[in-house]
Amino acid sequence: MTVLRGLSPKTVNSYISKIKDFYTWKKNRCGSDILNFTREDVEAYLEYCYYQGNCNFTRNTKLTALRKWNQFLKYEKCLTEDVTNEIPHSNVVRRFPQIFTKTEILKIFSVIDIRTGKGLRDVVIFITAAFMGLRIGEIVNLNIGDVIEAEESPQGGLHFQIVNSKFKSSRLVKLWKVPSMFVRELLALRISQNARISDPLIVTYTKHGRFTGNRISQATLGLTLKIYARKAGIRKTVFMHMFRASHATALRSISNYDLPAIASRLGHRSISTTAERYFATWERVKATYPSLAVYWKEFGKYLWEKQL
Repeated sequence: MTVLRGLSPKTVNSYISKIKDFYTWKKNRCGSDILNFTREDVEAYLEYCYYQGNCNFTRNTKLTALRKWNQFLKYEKCLTEDVTNEIPHSNVVRRFPQIFTKTEILKIFSVIDIRTGKGLRDVVIFITAAFMGLRIGEIVNLNIGDVIEAEESPQGGLHFQIVNSKFKSSRLVKLWKVPSMFVRELLALRISQNARISDPLIVTYTKHGRFTGNRISQATLGLTLKIYARKAGIRKTVFMHMFRASHATALRSISNYDLPAIASRLGHRSISTTAERYFATWERVKATYPSLAVYWKEFGKYLWEKQL
C-alpha cells in the first residue's frame, strides 16, 4: 500500500487497524481459518457493524480498507478473486462544513487586544486561518523561517512556505500587505525573544501573559477561538476548520480563482476534494472582487483604529 499505491503512512495505519478489527471479528465468529474470507463474510461483518451503531460513512471506510486488502491478496496470488468488488457502499448524505460570515470574522478580530504579545499572536493565528485557509496542523507547525518576503513586493505581502507532512509536499501561500504587517510585528517580537528560524512562530503564553517558547497545540488553538467567539457575541459552536471553509467560499468571489487555483491554495492534491468537500455545486460564480485585499478591505480600514 505504501510503495505500490503511494498511500501515506497515516492512511495505511488506518487501513491496518480496520483490517485487524475484521479479523478479530472473524476469529470470534469462526474460530479457525480466518485468513480466507468470502463475500458473505464481509457482508456479515458490515451487518454486525451496523448493529454496533456504525454510521454509513464508518462502514464505508471499513469496506474500503477490506477492498484494498483484498486487492493486495489477489495481487500476491493469495486469492483468486476480489470478493469485495460487487459489495455496494452505503449511501452517505454529504455534509458541508460550517463557515463564518465575513461579519463574524471581523468581530473576532475586533475583540483582540493587539497591544500584548499574546494578542498579537492570536491575531496572526486567525490571519493564517481566515485569510490563508491553512489547516490547523499547518498553523501549529509554522516556523519563523517559513515566512518569506515576497521579492516582487518588498515590505508588501509575505509568502508562507507550507509543508504538508501527510502528502510530503509543500506550497507557497501568499498574504497581502495589511495583514502581513501584523505577521512582521510578531516576527520582530519572536526575534526579540531570541528565537531562531527553526523555532515555532506561534508559541504558548502563561496565564500572566509571559511567553514560554513552546509550540502551541491544536487544542489550545481551538480553545482560543472559543474564548474570542464568546467575547465577540457569536453564539454558535465554533471550530478552527470553519475559517478554512470560509476562506474556500470567499475565494469563489475573487477574480482568477477557479477551482484548480482554489485547490492549489488549500493544498488539495485533487480538485475533486475541493469541490466535494466545500461546495454543494460548482457553478461559475460571478467574480465581484479583484483580490482578497479588496474583499477584506474592512480589516484594514477601521478594525484597529482604537488600538493603534
